[in-house]
Amino acid sequence: MFCTGNNTLPATVPPSGPAQLNAAVTDSNVQTALNSLPTFSNGVQLVQAANGIVTRGANYANTLASQISSVTINTVFPANNHQLLMVAKLIGLRNTLGMSRQIFFC
Repeated sequence: MFCTGNNTLPATVPPSGPAQLNAAVTDSNVQTALNSLPTFSNGVQLVQAANGIVTRGANYANTLASQISSVTINTVFPANNHQLLMVAKLIGLRNTLGMSRQIFFC
């Protein structure tokens, strides 16, 4: 809530990496149905706003997931400090993301 602004959107990335909506789906019919849900239009502004949030979140997660493995971290972190390693990877991607809005990781 504190990171949302006119030019910023908050994002939370767990130490294991971005959570993708399609990560656990193996059935193509289920995946097609999941992809069509955010495009559902019933004319209700609240539903449309929620659909936009889900779509943006899914797009950000997919972008991060596709690029996070390209970051090379040479710093040695304390054992089992996966959170700090993820922060370092996200910092390493800051110039690569190319998002239209700035993303703050809160």
